[in-house]
Amino acid sequence: MDKIHEILQFWFGHLGSADLPTSDRTTLWFGENDTIKSQLLQFQEIFEQAITSKIDDWKSTPRGCLTLIILLDQFPRHLYRNTSKAIAYDSKALELAEEGVKNKFDQSLTLIERVFFYMPFVHSEDATIQEKSIRLYQELVTLSMEETKQIYQLFLAYAYAHFRMIKEFGRFPQYNKLLSRESTEAELAFLKNKT
Repeated sequence: MDKIHEILQFWFGHLGSADLPTSDRTTLWFGENDTIKSQLLQFQEIFEQAITSKIDDWKSTPRGCLTLIILLDQFPRHLYRNTSKAIAYDSKALELAEEGVKNKFDQSLTLIERVFFYMPFVHSEDATIQEKSIRLYQELVTLSMEETKQIYQLFLAYAYAHFRMIKEFGRFPQYNKLLSRESTEAELAFLKNKT
């Protein structure tokens, strides 16, 4: 099994056309525990190759590009949670996502795969890119089947929440500590209410 297939199989639990994630996948994607971190560590070598640009040739195919985006955007958020390394590779992931959308790579992926292809747009502190993330996730809601629409509406709501933070603060307050930025009073109040 090649590495791209292996990583996508691990991340999505399938490579078919199913558009509804299983509960074990949502735990992997959004959970916070040492088990998830240890599962991701099985891909440590390939992750290191991704962050050092040794497998950049993967970006030439839709699924290869998706795999790089997941490695650079999602893996660090689990492996380095609450440190600056959690978001250290966001710019490279965003570059891949932008190039992939420009090349219409996202159009050949399943809707649930596209959720993660677009995630670097959600993680950007640029308001214009945030607006693009809203459009991309709105498209997923439109394309989804009635029985899966609710899950894509949740991802759209997630994108809107990030968009509102950028509109209100011009940045993500939760990144301030990671990036050694001083928080404003409004940001501190927001962070206090968020917990």
